[in-house]
Amino acid sequence: MISNEKGLGLVFYLIIIMLIFGMAIAIFNYFKQFRIKQKEIQRLFQNWQQNFLLQTVLV
Repeated sequence: MISNEKGLGLVFYLIIIMLIFGMAIAIFNYFKQFRIKQKEIQRLFQNWQQNFLLQTVLV
């Protein structure tokens, strides 16, 4: 009975550790995606700015 309780304790510890690592990885991936989206938005804005400037110069 005691060994079974120890086994359950180990399982709970493993689950908690896995949850912590899972959360850390999820947060890291979220910020990585956010950074990529931010760069894309910046690039689109720069392209729009360049096109706008070209149009004003051509007119």
